[in-house]
Amino acid sequence: MDPRLIPPTLVVALIALFACSAKPLTANDMPRPKAGLWLRSGIVNGAPTSGQPCFTGRPVSIPGSGNCAKITYARTSSGFEIQAQCGDAIDGAHVTLSYAGDFQSSFTVDGRNEVRAEGQPPLVDVSHNTYRYVGRCRPGQAPDDQN
Repeated sequence: MDPRLIPPTLVVALIALFACSAKPLTANDMPRPKAGLWLRSGIVNGAPTSGQPCFTGRPVSIPGSGNCAKITYARTSSGFEIQAQCGDAIDGAHVTLSYAGDFQSSFTVDGRNEVRAEGQPPLVDVSHNTYRYVGRCRPGQAPDDQN
């Protein structure tokens, strides 16, 4: 059959069907930085920051999100995103981390964390971190999968 003869409404319907049937992502679907030593450099609220975490190869995650009632995982046009809603609308936090890169040699993380406390203005932290793979972790270095 000539593809030019397929009705446009059928094409739209098929695209919608496949888009709606996509399985939601889970924590295990998130990218896994290569196990080993990484150099981290970045900015948190305008201040420079750096570190040398030792990753184990586990999927990226939001540190301390075990107590969050709602966590969503998604693919984006540039990579992946995790959002977590912790606490409630009065006292709690909303965290968004956006990841991009190959996770074998480098990746970036853009973060936004908004913490609310009753009677107080929200506290917002904004960050951008770049990670570059170095090699094996230093002897005796404890794994640190907080990214």
